[in-house]
Amino acid sequence: MKYFLLSLVLISVIYASEFTQGVDKLEKDIFEKYKFQENQISFTFKEISSLEEQKLNHREFNQTRPFIPASVAKVFSTFYALKTLGPDFRFQTILRSNGIVKEGVLQGDLHLRGTGDPSLNNSHLFNLVLQLKSLGITKIAGKFYYDDSHFAYLEKISDLGLGDQTYNPGLSALSSEYNRVKIWRYGNYRTTWKDKFIEIPDLDTFSVENSKDKFHLGKRFKLAEVNENKEIWLISNHLRYNTVEEIPIRNPALWTASLFKLMAQREGIDLPLIEKLPSPVPNPLAYKTLALNQSAPLIQLVKLTHEYSNNLFAEAIVVAAHLHRGKQITTIEQSANELLIALKELFPKLDWSSFSFKNASGLSSNSKVSTDLIASFLKNIVSEKFGNHFFRSTLSISGQSGWLIRRLNTPDLSHRVWAKTGAIDYVSSLAGYFYAKSGKLYSFALIVNDFEKRNKSDNGDEKEIYSLKNSALKWRHRSHDFMDDLLTHWINRY
Repeated sequence: MKYFLLSLVLISVIYASEFTQGVDKLEKDIFEKYKFQENQISFTFKEISSLEEQKLNHREFNQTRPFIPASVAKVFSTFYALKTLGPDFRFQTILRSNGIVKEGVLQGDLHLRGTGDPSLNNSHLFNLVLQLKSLGITKIAGKFYYDDSHFAYLEKISDLGLGDQTYNPGLSALSSEYNRVKIWRYGNYRTTWKDKFIEIPDLDTFSVENSKDKFHLGKRFKLAEVNENKEIWLISNHLRYNTVEEIPIRNPALWTASLFKLMAQREGIDLPLIEKLPSPVPNPLAYKTLALNQSAPLIQLVKLTHEYSNNLFAEAIVVAAHLHRGKQITTIEQSANELLIALKELFPKLDWSSFSFKNASGLSSNSKVSTDLIASFLKNIVSEKFGNHFFRSTLSISGQSGWLIRRLNTPDLSHRVWAKTGAIDYVSSLAGYFYAKSGKLYSFALIVNDFEKRNKSDNGDEKEIYSLKNSALKWRHRSHDFMDDLLTHWINRY
């Protein structure tokens, strides 16, 4: 019995020494306070200075182990896009035709062509309509095509989750309103089957129908059909719904063309049935641009991508960068692979062995990267600027903006952290720069992953997934508090 107890003590000492390796006493106390295990935590921070590297402060824990980064992945993607396209790049959405206008009638076809603008919205589409109307056009004699041929269309960004999340919409060269639609519920009955649901606005090409089926636990909407002419979603008679709900769009180009047609009709322009352009036009020079919308400059889109962590923005601007380099993209995984190739070319001295992304936005539990690589990358680009804009100025500010607006917001911590956040269920991450009270500047990356619960969330049975989903928010708050306490300690000490 004595030997058994001695063995337990030795095991505890060994475990404690492993757990605290590279960790100071206060860090250890923070670990124990929030009850995270050693293998769930990784961090690295590196002092940024003109001094020799060996004289600089740096801290690390599990720094080379690949962790799921979630939306922190976007810092790699947005930097690559800016480096490739430049800060002044703008997406274009074009109305073009091969006909002439005669007595108010456009004698030819009308094409609504997109080049991938993820920021296109109702206001932009309406302005295109008004430009068309200003040419005296009231009718189209030919056909009305939507043209999303600039790059391959994908029904969704990721396979993560149950398929009805608005942050996981379709990706297309022709998108609008972040590729999500609101639906309105008429009625307030105890049973959903008596209610009627209608999208806002009401379009012929999109509909919501009632279903007698019970959906997967946690799933609220189910895609029934999507093709080049129609998109249909189902709601379950067994669930209760809010007056207004949101659904992701799976055919963004059709959705965008439908919005355009509705607005045109209200301005007295008669458009024929919406059709998908069957193939790229054989002679583009025969087509004249009638109306044009240009997005905000890329540097502004990058700021929005960081502030709101928009997955559609991240994927679209990376695809645009690939196309600029002559790479045709057909899958989201191919886009991620091309991203790695380009980053290796830009930073050949960095160790990219831990970098394994499945998309450019971080919306995947299969994407992995080490905190050492993230912090090293950020340190390398600390002085990078595009035009007059330094890259690190595009990040969110503690206590002031983005998803950091309510974090580290006390007077002594606000404005000290400029970073990108990341979160999916049982994954939390934060990476960027912090100013210590010593006056020193550091690049850092901090990630918490509960690999076991994340794996069960992806591969468990229905009840297990539902139970984990219900407890995920509490875990996220705990992980945020843990990370904020660690950062506070670093800011105070270093």
